[in-house]
Amino acid sequence: DDSGGVYGQVVREVIMAKGGHCHNPLSGSGYLNTEHVERYKFALEQLNGGDTVLDIACGAGYGTALLSRFGCTAIGMDVEAEIIQRNRRRWNTGIFRRGDAEDLPCGSERFDGVVSFETIEHCIEEARFMSEMKRVLKPGGLLLCSTPNVAYTRCIGKSGSGHTREYSPQGF
Repeated sequence: DDSGGVYGQVVREVIMAKGGHCHNPLSGSGYLNTEHVERYKFALEQLNGGDTVLDIACGAGYGTALLSRFGCTAIGMDVEAEIIQRNRRRWNTGIFRRGDAEDLPCGSERFDGVVSFETIEHCIEEARFMSEMKRVLKPGGLLLCSTPNVAYTRCIGKSGSGHTREYSPQGF
């Protein structure tokens, strides 16, 4: 039950946030919305308080806020400047910066963890994306990455959606 505690508080803040064209996983019910929230819950189980974490394609910023509130030094990054400006106004925690996942404006070996949910399928050069993830991670760092299953997105008629490539579990 996520109704209480810090996690519940951040979830409620996302629900109450006004405006924004980013996907808000709490704006409706259903499998895909639940998946968005569950990914960050999974990330929190894998990371440690005090870890420096990069949240690539942070969208509405709720994931960056969660990571920060649970003790990580979190940086939310998105390619869209408007999203970054909105997140800076919306959240009083976490740092939001503009950046391209295929050319990160970060030093090498800077992060204990990188969270990249539903990003790689939008990249033009997936090898460059993966190279950047490796470059910014400290030795022994953790990459948490997800992408839609092509069989599922085709089944529900959501295949494409700005994706340059979609993956099967085997292909990913």
